[in-house]
Amino acid sequence: MTESKSNKRGARNGGARRGPRSRGRGPRATTPVQAKPAAKPGGVPKRPPIKKLSDETYAEAVPVVRSFLESVLGLLGVEVEVDIDIEEDGLHCDLNTSDEDGGLLIGRHGSTLDSLQYLTLRVLQAEGFERMRITLDVGGYRTRREKVLRELAHGVGAKVLDSGRPYHFDPMSAMERRVVHMALMEVQGLRTESEGEGRNRHVVVFPDSADEGGGTDSSARA
Repeated sequence: MTESKSNKRGARNGGARRGPRSRGRGPRATTPVQAKPAAKPGGVPKRPPIKKLSDETYAEAVPVVRSFLESVLGLLGVEVEVDIDIEEDGLHCDLNTSDEDGGLLIGRHGSTLDSLQYLTLRVLQAEGFERMRITLDVGGYRTRREKVLRELAHGVGAKVLDSGRPYHFDPMSAMERRVVHMALMEVQGLRTESEGEGRNRHVVVFPDSADEGGGTDSSARA
């Protein structure tokens, strides 16, 4: 990267540019208990949306993020330039490094990059910052992966419309699940839900008229 380009970045935002049973004896009187309604697919309570913070808050987070990433990656022996942009909904961090180290940082389906992104968020929370969206990227990987996921989602959507049966994707990160939800949001005749917890959380695509209590296409997974 040229000297003039680096200085241009550093001049803004401190280097920053503009996601039972009873044991009682004998018979006991019983009172009928009304059964709870069956939970809908993906009935796990959703986390509240991340609210937009001020540019000043994002700018204050930039040096914390930069310091953490440079320290961690330095310990791993990875030479990297951390380029941080302040965007409308959070921070976008490009990790500029060699192709070999870039592959190491991305990991399988972005798993290493996702873990590093999660740790960065936890560091900010430990420093007292409100929850914010941070995206780490290496060599445009996120854009390429999003394109693949959107194409996959549209293919799955066509399959669900044709078969009339729900489809379960493999577990994905929150960021990738969001891409799938958004890709199918405007497709008529389909709806999507997230099911599972933790590492098992995944997207399920349902035909809009499907019986929520019916079976699912467990043999087909993305």
